[in-house]
Amino acid sequence: FTYGFPLMIANVLIFFYWNIDYYLISRLLDPIQLGYYYLAFQISQYVVQLKVAINSVLFPTFAKMRNEKSIQMGYEYLVKLSSIVFTLPLILMVGYSNSIISMVFGEKWLPAANVFTIFMALTLVRGVTQYWDPIFLMFGKTKFLLLLATINSIIIPFLGIILTKAYGIEGMAYAVLISILFI
Repeated sequence: FTYGFPLMIANVLIFFYWNIDYYLISRLLDPIQLGYYYLAFQISQYVVQLKVAINSVLFPTFAKMRNEKSIQMGYEYLVKLSSIVFTLPLILMVGYSNSIISMVFGEKWLPAANVFTIFMALTLVRGVTQYWDPIFLMFGKTKFLLLLATINSIIIPFLGIILTKAYGIEGMAYAVLISILFI
C-alpha cells in the first residue's frame, strides 16, 4: 500500500494533466484549433514511444545492477545517447516544420506546425530527462513521483488557461512544455 498507493494516485493525476489541455482548448478556443493541437501532440507522441520502450526495460535492468555507481554510469550513458536520438526530430521541425506538415498532412494543417515544433522540444526534454522513474521505483520513492504528478496537475491547467487565452494553441503547448521543464 505504501509503495503502490502513491503510484495509483499519480497515474490518475497524470491522466488528468495529459488530457486537461484538450478540454481547455475546446472551451477557450474552437474545435478546429483543438484539431490542430491534437494532431501536433499525437504525432510527437510517436517519437516519445521510443522513451517508453526504453523505460520499460530500465526498471529490471537497474534493479539487477544494485550498484549505485553502475546505475549512475548506465543513466549517464542513456542520457547522452537519448540526447542524440531525440535532438534530430527537433532540429528537423525547427528548420522544416511547415514543409514537413504540408507534405505529410496537407496545407490545411499548417496551423499545427508551430505547435508540433513546441511538442518536439517537449519530446526532447522528456526523452532525455525522464529516465528517473525506474530509479525512484527501485528505491521505493513513489511519494516523490506523486509529488511531481501533483505539481504538473496544478501548473498545466493554471498556465494553460492564461497562455491559451493569450497565444492560442501555441500557448497551451508552451504551458505543457514549461511544466515539464519545471519538473
